[in-house]
Amino acid sequence: MSPGARTASVAPIAVLVALVCLPQLAVGMYVPALPRMATDLGSTEAAIQQTLVAYMAGYALSMLCAGLLADRYGRRPVLLGGLTLFTVVTCGSLVADQVWQLDVLRFLQALGGCAGTVVARLIVKDVMEPRRRVTALTYLSTGLAITPAVSPLLGGVLVASLSWRACFAVMLVAGVLMFAAVARAVPETLRRETIVPLSPGHVLRGCREILRNRPFRAAAITISLAWCGYFVFTLLSSLLLQGRMGMGPVGFATAYGCVVLGYVAGSTAARRAVGRWTTVRTMRTAAVWAGVAAAGLVALAAALPASPVAFTAGMAAVMVGVGAVFPTAQASSLEAVGAHAGLASGLFFATQMASGALYGQLASLVHHPGAVPSALLIAAPCWALAGYALLSRGGPAPSGKGGVAASAAKAPSPVRRLRAGA
Repeated sequence: MSPGARTASVAPIAVLVALVCLPQLAVGMYVPALPRMATDLGSTEAAIQQTLVAYMAGYALSMLCAGLLADRYGRRPVLLGGLTLFTVVTCGSLVADQVWQLDVLRFLQALGGCAGTVVARLIVKDVMEPRRRVTALTYLSTGLAITPAVSPLLGGVLVASLSWRACFAVMLVAGVLMFAAVARAVPETLRRETIVPLSPGHVLRGCREILRNRPFRAAAITISLAWCGYFVFTLLSSLLLQGRMGMGPVGFATAYGCVVLGYVAGSTAARRAVGRWTTVRTMRTAAVWAGVAAAGLVALAAALPASPVAFTAGMAAVMVGVGAVFPTAQASSLEAVGAHAGLASGLFFATQMASGALYGQLASLVHHPGAVPSALLIAAPCWALAGYALLSRGGPAPSGKGGVAASAAKAPSPVRRLRAGA
């Protein structure tokens, strides 16, 4: 085993898992605090929601920039620089007393803290042989699935027992610990001969080639529509379930966790389905499921507009479809793009996050939405997703009757398998 491979033992893998979980922790803990923040800061619900939209905008930009910078300047500088930015602006968030300050700080927090989402996968690719790489990426995906279910519960307990500022205190501690762990346990893994240029011309040529790829566009549109439904639920859920339906912070966190379990169930079902179906067929089936389940959510909201249990159950069903769309769309995009895989991955995730931020901005224009308006805002992108799946013929061509299994037989490149890690 090479020295590089030995560095990717249990301790560094745990650090990489923590890196990809940090952005989800900063979202999940924050959501239960939104109603309390609106009261304490003397602001409106719509204004507080903008801080979450700002975070998603920073997330999108981080996805686009982190891979490019890590391929040019190295993995460690990008990680340590990002974590430094995350920690410093979290200190500012602890004492912020104006909503506009939180808008700026949350944007910068995401810009720094979310870099690990891309860079952790690059490190796995750098230091591990293909057989061990699959296991490592499974750990990363598991962490990503569990964190959104656990972090709202932690945030709910902190808000109920202390203050919403306690959530930022935990984020600050997490940032400091992550910086120390990366500095101690994660070496530089970028080989000098693999450094790529960062000139505008090189980046623009790569983007142009990627965006001309019809299967890539189909996968990017699919995941963006699915994410819009997921994100607008995150945006509206706290104020709806707590502010209008009377749930407490801990009860809301439990409901949010149940919704995330729907996502986990969908992801699990997708991994099993691709052994029998092609990736594209699995993705399209999941998209149609999300659209049908969204209709059920609207029906439940109309029949039981004051029931948080009904709304949670309907949303969990929607998330089964969304959870199956995510990994299959990611895999489809990278089956479709051969060259520029790193740039394609960053562009793919940036498009997803930017779409959520833009749609969230539109959704926040609806003031004080009740159960039915909220359900319709969630359902709209899911219906568009299902319609696109039924009408589009732009998915990546199947690699054979076995779908992903057949693709594996053709020995996909390590970069493709890395980016399809979720």
